[in-house]
Amino acid sequence: MAEQTEPFRLLSPDGAPVGDTDVGLEAEDLRALLRWMILARRLDRECIALQRQGELTVYPGFEGQEAAQVGSAFALGPEDFVFPSFRELAAALVRGVDAVQYLWYHRGTWHGGPYDPRATRFGPICVPVATQIAHGVGYAMGLKLDGAPACSLTYFGDGSASEGDFHEAANLAAVFAATAILFCQNNGWAISALHGRRSEPVPQRRRGAALAGARPDRALPHLAGGTGARQRRVRCGVRAGGRNAGGRGPRRDHIYAGAAGRVDFRLGLRRPAGVPRAGAGGGARRRWLSRSRWWPR
Repeated sequence: MAEQTEPFRLLSPDGAPVGDTDVGLEAEDLRALLRWMILARRLDRECIALQRQGELTVYPGFEGQEAAQVGSAFALGPEDFVFPSFRELAAALVRGVDAVQYLWYHRGTWHGGPYDPRATRFGPICVPVATQIAHGVGYAMGLKLDGAPACSLTYFGDGSASEGDFHEAANLAAVFAATAILFCQNNGWAISALHGRRSEPVPQRRRGAALAGARPDRALPHLAGGTGARQRRVRCGVRAGGRNAGGRGPRRDHIYAGAAGRVDFRLGLRRPAGVPRAGAGGGARRRWLSRSRWWPR
C-alpha cells in the first residue's frame, strides 16, 4: 500500500489561511501572482478557441494548472533555467517569454518559435515524453561544475514519471548532487495506470534517488516550496495535484465528452487558487487578498 502524502497547503478552498502565509512577498507581489494566473487562464482559453478554428495546430490546454506553474516560476531567480514540456505557457509568461513567439511553435512554423532560451532562461518546448527531465538534470550538473549559484526547474506530467528518463535523471541528480528541481504536474489526464494500480506516487518514488520531496497545493505553497528548494540548493522532487479542465488536448473532445460533467464538478469543489470561476465570485486567493486588504473589495 502506497503511503499517503498530504498536500502542503496554506489556504483553504474558502480563502481562509491554514498555515503561515508569510512567504516573504510584498502585497504587490501577491497581487502579481493573481494577475499572472488570471492572464494565463484567459490566454489559454483563447488558444483553445484558435486551435479549434485551425489557427493553431496541436495546442495542449492547462486550465486548472495555473497555480502550479505561476507559483513555481515566480519563485525562481533570474539565472535559474526552466525546462518545460509542451504545456507550460503560464510559466513561460512569468519568465518573460513573448506569448506570440511561444505560440508560433503551436502554429507549426518551420523554425518552431523564435524566442531566445538563453535570454529568457526558458528552454525550447519539449514534446517527447520525459526527455526534458534528463536535460534539466544535465544542465544542473553543469551549473554545479561551473560553481554557478543557480538551479534548473523541469516540468513534466505524471505519465512521464513512468518513463526511464525520469528514473535515470533522478538517479543522476542524487549521485552528482545536482541542484535540480523535478516538478511533476499531475493533472489527472496522464497516459498511465489508475492510482490504485500503481506502485508509488512521485513524492514516494523520489526516495529511491534520495531526493527531497513535497506535494504543494495552490500558488503560495508552490512558491514557498520552490523558494525553499532553491535557497537550500537541494535535489527536489515536487508533485503538484490539480485537475486539468480541458483534458489532454482539444483534438480528443469526443473521447472526453462523457467526463466533462465529472471534471466540472471536481473543479467546482477544488478550484485552482485565486482564478475566478465563470459566474462565481472568485477563488481562494482573491478572497484571502481581500480579507488582508491587499485587493479591492
